[in-house]
Amino acid sequence: MNKRRATIVDIAERAGVSPSTVDRVLNSRLPVKGKTADRVLAAARELRYHGINLLAQRVDENRRSVTLGLLLQSRSNPFFRELCEHIHDYAKHDRPECRNIVIEEFKDKTPKAMAASLHELAAKVDVLGVMAFDHPTVNEAVAALTASGKQVVAVLSGLSAPSLAGYVGIDHQKAGRTAGWSLAKLLNRTGKVGMLIESYQYRAFQEREFGLRNYILEHEPEMEVCEGIYGIASNQVVERMFEELLARHPDLKALYFVGAGVAAVLGMVELLPLERRPLIVCHELTPVTRSALLSGSVAVVLDTPRRDLAREIVDQLLDRSLELSSDHRASHVEFRFYCPENI
Repeated sequence: MNKRRATIVDIAERAGVSPSTVDRVLNSRLPVKGKTADRVLAAARELRYHGINLLAQRVDENRRSVTLGLLLQSRSNPFFRELCEHIHDYAKHDRPECRNIVIEEFKDKTPKAMAASLHELAAKVDVLGVMAFDHPTVNEAVAALTASGKQVVAVLSGLSAPSLAGYVGIDHQKAGRTAGWSLAKLLNRTGKVGMLIESYQYRAFQEREFGLRNYILEHEPEMEVCEGIYGIASNQVVERMFEELLARHPDLKALYFVGAGVAAVLGMVELLPLERRPLIVCHELTPVTRSALLSGSVAVVLDTPRRDLAREIVDQLLDRSLELSSDHRASHVEFRFYCPENI
């Protein structure tokens, strides 16, 4: 007796999807994610489905090829370099819909130049991800691109453009509150906290500062948060900012690096008398901050997992381009908490 032919229900069960999803792949009714379509096709092959040739043809026909674009701060920065490697790796091995990825960095970090760079990259790609200033000129560029049919997703730092398609990154207010909680525990809930803040035009850094201040105001009446010092652009600038902070507040007990720049002052911290060395909380686990944790120069690092972030960036950009998602969506990647005992 001949074995029963495999059905759509059998394929669905083997692929871990619904029969309607298999039907959508087979009859091109609605878009299906590339990974899902590939699972359906693999299950059909395993079951020796009689319509395998037609199913394979449908998958090939429906697999749109998309070019992703990303505008980031600096590809030479260790954090961004590692992130770009994970983005390329994930797209290559897990998202066959991705034809190409164009990753560029801002050469000129003024709002007008950022807006121009957005338009230039948009001409080369199908959908864009960007880490830019939250500024009216940038938001106007996002609105213009959206009106032209090109969707824009904020990466790592949010934008207030109403037409923004989505956001991928950590919850920065939560990170700032976690920094405040950490310092309160380390300082026995008393003492003065300072902040060095990279460009305040990034919404991410505004939210981190807001989170730390709010936590201290709500829970720690014996602690004081100093005024923030802004302007991280080079090692020399960071060193001057740190010297200024120590001069204004000789009784400073802790320091929160809201953005980058911690590497520039580690040597200066180690030269201070032990009683004047501030406890430091910073962001992103790199070879420099890992070493500083081990030496005791840094107390806590709040890290954004690059592999998880890369996956969320690629998935959301592809979903936008393939019209699998239309509403504004925030994909929050959970940050990780590192201290000297768990690295």
